[in-house]
Amino acid sequence: MIVSSEEVADIDLRVDDHAAPLVELHRLLGVFARDAAPFRTVVPTVARPSGVFDLHEIEALYAGRGRPFKFDG
Repeated sequence: MIVSSEEVADIDLRVDDHAAPLVELHRLLGVFARDAAPFRTVVPTVARPSGVFDLHEIEALYAGRGRPFKFDG
């Protein structure tokens, strides 16, 4: 678990019941970096309560990381 100034953990991964916990932790960190970390830059935080709500900006963020998608609407 990694925490900063937020009320919830920045990263909270569990591997304690895995046969190879260090290998699994490495895999899960990769999944987090690929799928969740980019979105963490747009959600509201203590330092930036409004977050980012411009859908084009969020789409550009993901596209820049090689994971393009478009919001419906």
